[in-house]
Amino acid sequence: MLIFKKMELEDIETVRPFFRYAKNRLCDYSIGGTVMWRDTFNIYFAIYKETLIMRQSYINDNIFFVPPIGENPLEALEQVRLWCAKEGVPVRLCVLSEADLGWLPNPELWRIEETEHWGDYLYPAEQLATLKGRGLAGQRNHINYFVRTWPDYRTERIDESNLPRVKELLDKYRREISKDSPLFVDEISGDEEVLEHFDAYGFCGLCLIVGEKVVAYAMGEVVGDTLHVHIEKADRSYRGAYQMIVREFARAYAVNGVRYINREDDSGDDGLRKSKLSYHPSEILKKYIAEYRGENP
Repeated sequence: MLIFKKMELEDIETVRPFFRYAKNRLCDYSIGGTVMWRDTFNIYFAIYKETLIMRQSYINDNIFFVPPIGENPLEALEQVRLWCAKEGVPVRLCVLSEADLGWLPNPELWRIEETEHWGDYLYPAEQLATLKGRGLAGQRNHINYFVRTWPDYRTERIDESNLPRVKELLDKYRREISKDSPLFVDEISGDEEVLEHFDAYGFCGLCLIVGEKVVAYAMGEVVGDTLHVHIEKADRSYRGAYQMIVREFARAYAVNGVRYINREDDSGDDGLRKSKLSYHPSEILKKYIAEYRGENP
């Protein structure tokens, strides 16, 4: 029988290797998509036959499982079914990609439902690194303004030398930006933890500097051929800072076989949706939940 452990910071290097098995490019199959949100979604995990099984509280605090990833996903799914039978709860899966729907055994026995507002915005890496094309003229205009106004700007990869100034920007952002959403509070808390435990997370990061002040930064990780952008913050008094960090982060880290950039979901936030659509994603990666309707002795 599966024995689950609450996911903690100390488990990063235990679970990280399993994400290489994910082929769907969803942000939920990454360290940033799990460890950063472990308290929000009450994430637990177990490892069965070299396969990672994650359990979480998802919609209406119901128990859901992420499709197992590793060497033996179907065997692990059967273990999930047995665990659910013992606990007397339905077998529910979350964050399934469209490809995962075809992987489900006995697909006719599953009730499938798309989860709104949770689709990930996916972009060709070259598109964000160049911002070429008529549709991205607005972003280029903001960048041109930034470069003209603050010609002494520079970028630096985030390390221990500039980390304190990055933290100062996050502190300023937290004081000035307020959203009526529990997810926003959890997001800021996760960002703070990443900066406090920079080495443990092992993210790649880039900051945009004017004079000696950090005015924007981004952090993320590469999984397969995809760069996942988990954190993106900027001082809004510096027009063009957001557009600059989007482009420069792509140029710095969308290399060595990285073909796509995932800028994650919009969580139903109208402002985020408008911003992410303005960069013209090539695809919004849909996510689904599934509930097993077959016999579960």
